[in-house]
Amino acid sequence: MDDQTLVLPSTNNQQAESERLKKAGKQSSWIWKHTTLLQNKGQPDRYKCMHCEKTFVRSGTGVISRHLKNKHNEKLRNLDTQSTLTKSGELVLPFKPMGRIAVKDKLMSTFLASRDKVITILKGGKVALTTDLWTSPNKLAFMAITAFLLSDKFEPIEAIIGFKQMLGEHSGINIANTFFDTIKLFELQERVKI
Repeated sequence: MDDQTLVLPSTNNQQAESERLKKAGKQSSWIWKHTTLLQNKGQPDRYKCMHCEKTFVRSGTGVISRHLKNKHNEKLRNLDTQSTLTKSGELVLPFKPMGRIAVKDKLMSTFLASRDKVITILKGGKVALTTDLWTSPNKLAFMAITAFLLSDKFEPIEAIIGFKQMLGEHSGINIANTFFDTIKLFELQERVKI
């Protein structure tokens, strides 16, 4: 390299380049994280691929982008054409759906957090419980349990604490077991008075 060539890594020059592009009303590109800016007096600026020795005239991102995807795809495996670059230069990968175990875990943690909030609210006063039982058109039996109470400001609070499928018939024992399991889940078993 001669003394007239100035090499600037794009990570150091990225903010200045990003600011220049913002002022010009243009978007930043993910390719600048994989190139180095070469400036030579009297010659057009060039970008050098950080993964090989290939250089490109600084005229846009299309040629460099195709080069990176065609020649260095294994290094860019996590990149996707749907990825976006934020204003701060962070690459945001596309949405990846959660697996079945992760969905189950997320649902359970959300339920437990919500249940804890409801338990805290229900400890604030006397609670009235109501039930509703019905059979769906496809012959499935359900039981809903709703808790009612008045807040300290005498505002009504209502929460559905149970929505369960009833297995078996609508017998008194079956209804009582489902009801008791639900009030126990919300720590109301000691507060129920008949």
